[in-house]
Amino acid sequence: MRVDECFTLSDVNLFISRNNSSVIHASQDGKLFKELMLEEGVQHHIAANEDDMLGVYYVNKHEETVLRMGRYFRKARRCH
Repeated sequence: MRVDECFTLSDVNLFISRNNSSVIHASQDGKLFKELMLEEGVQHHIAANEDDMLGVYYVNKHEETVLRMGRYFRKARRCH
């Protein structure tokens, strides 16, 4: 996996690759990664904070390009 952008949030890191802009990899510990699947299409210029993501999106090169905002939900990590 090639990482082009990384967002460090309070309890998770998000890794983005331009090679596969429909998938964001997330990790809490740097060892186990989960995939966040985005809608089919091309996502560029993604930015993220603790609650939301923002990015430029288009389905294909012949479609309109739009700015999209989305919210993702995280499960709280259990303390042992």
